[in-house]
Amino acid sequence: MVFHLKDRLKLLRAKTLSSHPEFFALTFSHREPTMVQTSDTICAALGNIVPKEPCIEEFKEIYDQIVAFYQKKQGFLGVPKRLVRKSPWVIFREVDKERPPLIGVGKLNVALLKHIQLTRDPRTVLSLAFVFLRIYPKEKSYFEKIGGFIAQNVSKLSTPRGQRFARQSQNYKLFTANGPDNVVAAIRINKDSISNTLASCGLHGGCQQEGFVEEMYARWIKVMSSSLEVLGYSVIKAGLVQLLEFSVSDNSLRFPNKRIVLAEGMLLPFKNKKPESECKETLRDFLLQYLGDPRFDKGAWGGVSDSALSVMYGWLTEVVLEDFFRLLDYSAKYDRDADRQWKYRKAFWSACLRNGLIDNAWVALGKRVAASAEFFLDGKKNTYAEISGSGVQGHHAVLIMRLGNMIVTEWSHSGKYRFWTEGNSYCPKLYRLSYARDDVVSMPDFEGVHHTANRGGWQGKVADYIRGETGVYLPYREYMKL
Repeated sequence: MVFHLKDRLKLLRAKTLSSHPEFFALTFSHREPTMVQTSDTICAALGNIVPKEPCIEEFKEIYDQIVAFYQKKQGFLGVPKRLVRKSPWVIFREVDKERPPLIGVGKLNVALLKHIQLTRDPRTVLSLAFVFLRIYPKEKSYFEKIGGFIAQNVSKLSTPRGQRFARQSQNYKLFTANGPDNVVAAIRINKDSISNTLASCGLHGGCQQEGFVEEMYARWIKVMSSSLEVLGYSVIKAGLVQLLEFSVSDNSLRFPNKRIVLAEGMLLPFKNKKPESECKETLRDFLLQYLGDPRFDKGAWGGVSDSALSVMYGWLTEVVLEDFFRLLDYSAKYDRDADRQWKYRKAFWSACLRNGLIDNAWVALGKRVAASAEFFLDGKKNTYAEISGSGVQGHHAVLIMRLGNMIVTEWSHSGKYRFWTEGNSYCPKLYRLSYARDDVVSMPDFEGVHHTANRGGWQGKVADYIRGETGVYLPYREYMKL
């Protein structure tokens, strides 16, 4: 027999009066697939506390009417029910400079909250809960007291929707400082979508966009950051991907205010630990896409700690050096001398990278290399600079590195290595988009050619110079490891 929706709603009402709003779905949806969506919609509606947010002019009107009524009556006896139901929107939020949150307005806030408690109007109580969760004023002195007040009044609701939300809010302690941690735990163990999980915790509509959920997101990052520090990537991969996916909405960061927490949470676990390749690439590419490249645009990286930035610079430097070594392979096709010595240069600068000597790196490409860079470089054509000038051929490239207070250049062909201290006015600059040859060869403090590479000749000289300038000893066995 096919029941009409009206008949089902009558049955639902009868059963939910005993606080079993799930009865409808459990009883009938398995028998009639066409009713599954209807039952889901109804069950969702039972817990959905999404009052309509007023526009700015309504905000002003609500605020002014409440203040005027209180000043005139010295209380709220007789205040229109509609106005009371709208009042939660202005209790915690500032309408404008002349209309601060009512929670801070003298005795008015006490009288208004007491009136809401006395009326016990379910819609008003749920609106108060909804707005509180959207604001989630965890740093305010009244947070604990008002949170307790709301939880107490929610627990007394007798409507099906109110009772459902009361159970959810109690289960996850939504109105306490631990609420976000409890929801993080639910997300991590729940196989459903994050949106559905949040809804099952009592968070709907705007509550999934700000306030409580934004705080939950920040704590989720910290949990994942700790996991990155102590666990292998294979163990946390699914959770990390879930977090990163939730971090984005409409092709931008869901919570831009948490960008520093996100960047530091994803980078600082690797301050003293090397990540697995897939983990590093996943985090590096994500941060580049949504925060930009810190080498060129500090905007979204503003406020991120130097320690976190150094990890990101290190990952980017690895890409630059890997690309440069590919260039050496490319250059060897045109330069016999490069073919003979490139493996020794790769070994030396790789040893410097492994030992933490190279802070940053950049590459300038000759025209022929630049034209085909997208086919064999991870950094792609528009990531690197171009170099031109007398003596620069199309297949040439120059690597520019920062080692402490020094800038070093190394060529892809048989050119010299050169060192400048940063006090030298001729010292090359990193991250320019174009260079002339003179910009990277003029007046170095130390330079040399790559002679006797197979016996560690030039490498020993450079290692000694680096030690003298930085105090870091680079063992022979390290830089001769081919």
